[in-house]
Amino acid sequence: AADCCFPNRASRTSRECAVRCVFHRIRHIYTPIPHPTLTDSMVKKKGKSKRTTLKDKYKIQKRMAETGRKRKKEARRDAKNGITKPHLSKKKDPGIPNSWPFKHDLLKEIQRTREREQQKLENAKQQRRGNLQL
Repeated sequence: AADCCFPNRASRTSRECAVRCVFHRIRHIYTPIPHPTLTDSMVKKKGKSKRTTLKDKYKIQKRMAETGRKRKKEARRDAKNGITKPHLSKKKDPGIPNSWPFKHDLLKEIQRTREREQQKLENAKQQRRGNLQL
């Protein structure tokens, strides 16, 4: 009766258990099913609350702000030293294809535009210096 398919093996004879097992052509060890107890009918306990204390909340906010400051500082330092992060660097301009009509003229125009922008910056810088010296 130890190797039995019936949940309530006490009420069955060993012959009935053997017949049942042969019928199924499987012999397996009986694993007892726990009887329903009071805990099954009782109200289940709620899980632990996910609320955090305000102390922890502010501590996390402080740590996040500190990390942000640290990253910004590192980025400034790296930019000053000329170190660029591969995923943060700007994508290269593919340029103008050789088959583009009037490519030479377009390149000259772009160069002139850059020179004008540079000249404007120089003029603004000179004016600021002039205003400061007065």
